[in-house]
Amino acid sequence: MEVKKKYKQVFANLLLWLCIALVIGIAHLLQGNPPTSPFPVDILEQFINLASLSYVFFAGFILFGLFSFFGHKSEDQLEKKRIKEFCGLCLDEVASVFFNFGSLVLVASIFGGISAWYLLATFACYVFGICLKEAQR
Repeated sequence: MEVKKKYKQVFANLLLWLCIALVIGIAHLLQGNPPTSPFPVDILEQFINLASLSYVFFAGFILFGLFSFFGHKSEDQLEKKRIKEFCGLCLDEVASVFFNFGSLVLVASIFGGISAWYLLATFACYVFGICLKEAQR
């Protein structure tokens, strides 16, 4: 059975954030810290910003609403098709933001000690991102 593209995207995104954690760890070692020193989770957690996630979500919601409104008002079929395509691209971008945030929180949880809240946030972001991908059809 073919694995759907959206799940491949989630996996690729998780791998990206694992590589970012690797780069942070290498930089930590290159700064003269011993290999037995704790991983600098605080650097990774600086990327976790709920306000930014909220801004992107609401901006995407507004953009999608505008495209939907103008698509509904349009009489031209070609224009409706283009607007529908842009609505899909908008949903895709917002879904990518949720995949990024979910992967970031998961990697921070892995390297900083498993946190139930981080795991819940990861699950919620992945599910919401996948739902947005489904809605883009």
